[in-house]
Amino acid sequence: FLRSEGMPCVAASSMSEALQRLSENNGEIEVAVASFNLPGVGPSELAETLQALRPNLKMLFLASYLDSVAPLGDSLSSGAVIEIPNAPGELARAVRDLMENRASAAAR
Repeated sequence: FLRSEGMPCVAASSMSEALQRLSENNGEIEVAVASFNLPGVGPSELAETLQALRPNLKMLFLASYLDSVAPLGDSLSSGAVIEIPNAPGELARAVRDLMENRASAAAR
C-alpha cells in the first residue's frame, strides 16, 4: 500500500532480515513499520535492536487493539502505534508524520 502512495519500501519478514535491509540501505530507510505482535520478538526489543544500528530510525507499530498495547518505554519516543484495520490513507499519513517530525527535529 505504501508504494501506491509514492513511498519506497523494503520488506523484511524477520528481525534478522530487517537488520540486513537496514545495513544494505545506507540511511535511506527512515521509518520501520512492524506488527505489534511480531512472532518471536517484542516491540521494545525490535525497536532497540533496529535503532542500535540506525539511531534516527522511527518506529511505527501496527496493533489490532490499542487498549492492549503495553507501555513501550523509550522505544516509542521516536515512533507511534496505530490501530489496524484503519481508514484508507491512515498508514501513509502516520509514516509521513513520523518522517516530517524527523526532518523538523534535524533542522533544529
